[in-house]
Amino acid sequence: MLEEIKIKDNQLKNLSAQITTRDNQIDGLNNQIKSNLGNISEMTDQLFLCSRTGSCPIGLPNKIYKINKPGLAIFEAPCDTDGWMTIQRRKDFSVNFNRSWVDYTNGFGNLTGDFFLGLEKLHQLTKDKPHEMSIKLVDSRDNTYFAYYDDFQIGSEQEFYSLKSLGTFIGSSGMHNHLRYLEGMKFSTFDSDNDEHTTYNCASMMSGGWWYRDCGYCQLNDSVWGTIDGIPFVEMTIKPKSE
Repeated sequence: MLEEIKIKDNQLKNLSAQITTRDNQIDGLNNQIKSNLGNISEMTDQLFLCSRTGSCPIGLPNKIYKINKPGLAIFEAPCDTDGWMTIQRRKDFSVNFNRSWVDYTNGFGNLTGDFFLGLEKLHQLTKDKPHEMSIKLVDSRDNTYFAYYDDFQIGSEQEFYSLKSLGTFIGSSGMHNHLRYLEGMKFSTFDSDNDEHTTYNCASMMSGGWWYRDCGYCQLNDSVWGTIDGIPFVEMTIKPKSE
C-alpha cells in the first residue's frame, strides 16, 4: 500500500512538472506574440515614415504616429483611422495654454491629453497642399457641435503664422461661423501682441495664444466660441483635402 502511494506521489509530481513546463511554454508564446506585434507596429511606422507623405495614414488604427514632413524634424501626432490629425485638444485643463511665442511655435502639452501641435508644423503641413479642418466642441450640458472648413492654411513665421485661409464653412446646428471674423489675422501671444485691439493685448486678457482681431467671438485655446455656454472639450483636426 505504501509503495502504491509513493508511485501515485511521483506521478503527481511528474504531472505538476509537466504543467509547469506547459505554463512556461505558454508564457513564452505570449511574450513572442507581444514581441511580434510590437515589431509589426514598428515596421508599420517605419513604412509610413518612408512614404514621406507628411500626413496621417488612412485605414490604420487610431494612435499616435510619427510624421515625416520635409522641412520639419520627424514629429508625433495623434491620427484616426480616416486620416485626420489632431492639432489641438483641451479636455481636462491640465495644461496651461497661456504660453509664449516660442511655445506656440514649437508646440506643447501631452499628445494623449491637452496639447497644441505647434504653429511651425501647421505652416509646413498646410503651405503646399489644401487641408480640411474639423472642430469638435462639447459644452457644459454635453451637447456636441461640429464646424468644418475646407481650405485651412497657416502662414509662415515671417507672416506671424497668420490664419491665411479657411475656405467654405459647414456647421452643425448651433455652430456659427465665428472663426471667419478672424481670417487673415496674425497669431498673438502674451509676449507677441499682433492683434488689432488698440488698448489690450488680447492674448494676455484671454489667457492664451490665438488669431485675435479684437479679443472677441472665438478663442479655442481659451474654450470660447461665440455664445455656446461653456466648452469643457475642444478638439481641432486637419487632413489633406481630397482631390
